[in-house]
Amino acid sequence: MGKMSNKIAKAFDLALKNPRLFYQYCKPYILSPPQNCMLTIKDVKFRVDIDLDPLIERMYFGLYQFEITSFLKKHLRPGDTFIDIGANIGYISAFGLSLVGKTGQVHSFEPVPAFFNRLAMIKNDNPDYHIYANNVALGENTGVSSIAVTNLNNIGWNTLVPNYMSEDTIGKKIDVPVMRLDYYLLSKKIQNIRIVKIDTEGYEFPVMKGISEYLIQTKQLPVFIIEVAPDAYPLLNLTLKDFQEFMKGFGYVAYNIVGKKKPINLDTLTETTDVIFLPSNII
Repeated sequence: MGKMSNKIAKAFDLALKNPRLFYQYCKPYILSPPQNCMLTIKDVKFRVDIDLDPLIERMYFGLYQFEITSFLKKHLRPGDTFIDIGANIGYISAFGLSLVGKTGQVHSFEPVPAFFNRLAMIKNDNPDYHIYANNVALGENTGVSSIAVTNLNNIGWNTLVPNYMSEDTIGKKIDVPVMRLDYYLLSKKIQNIRIVKIDTEGYEFPVMKGISEYLIQTKQLPVFIIEVAPDAYPLLNLTLKDFQEFMKGFGYVAYNIVGKKKPINLDTLTETTDVIFLPSNII
């Protein structure tokens, strides 16, 4: 009885502190495995294909990128605009869409055609919502660039950073169009941007440089959730200190998405980390 009580206590503690680890802990005891279905996130429909990637199981159970979805749930409101850069097959876009509702907007960007096709299904499956899927990469300069797509069982590992992916794990390289986000936002006069999520496997700094004109002109700075990948910066002839100074120049302060709300120094990061950038005027 004592051992069982300890297991229950451990499971309960994990459920409160880290649902992702809770799922891994409880997975051997799950009798009904996840299956292909039309998942409903609130009223938003999202297609689940379990065979696509092992991470799809976490989407099925609502545990995929739990820290990010928790942050979105806390801060996105009906009528807001959410920007999803590096949207992949669109789970985070669908989650954001469920929060901004039918009066809000989601603008998603995914350059890899196979993943973009799945992202585009969200619009078809939710015709009453406003989601705009864009089959394009974002960066500092408009043009064409090569994206490496992995041959590993990981749909999220695709990068524009040269030589970041080892040659033996590259499944293929695809030439994709690249545009600046500020041109997109300003030309379409997009308003009420509450949160921008950037998950571009090391290409986040060029993406941010391509938003600079919008940040200069807007009266309401958005919150950024950015996956920062330290190992990519030398390959781009950039530094984490450069990135921190760039964000600081627009009035942003960096925080780790997990743990206590304390400012962090990007220059101390040694591994890929989800970072929240808050405008100093709303902290």
